[in-house]
Amino acid sequence: MKSKELISILCFFILITGCGLNEKMEGYILEVAEGSILFAEDASMEEYDEWKDLTYDELLEASPKPSLIKLTYEDVEKLQKGDYVQVKLEGDVAALFPGQAKAKKVQLK
Repeated sequence: MKSKELISILCFFILITGCGLNEKMEGYILEVAEGSILFAEDASMEEYDEWKDLTYDELLEASPKPSLIKLTYEDVEKLQKGDYVQVKLEGDVAALFPGQAKAKKVQLK
């Protein structure tokens, strides 16, 4: 196997397996549902104020588009729309829009 092919395969493997593992991120909760939250990663308070009253469909069409992640998380009882939180992921964020992932921990900031 040529060294360029080996390097390409190695880089691809690292990209696929390494991205997002135990990643921490901060942002605002836009929606709380049973077993999940809609999270706007790296959103400022001003951006949250612009997006907080939009429906899910309107958020998907918003410009600039928020960095949304639908997080599966069982302990949503103490969380509410508008909370600024730090999220620790369990695994990777699926490359969809909005992104999808499982939250290991959600902590109020």
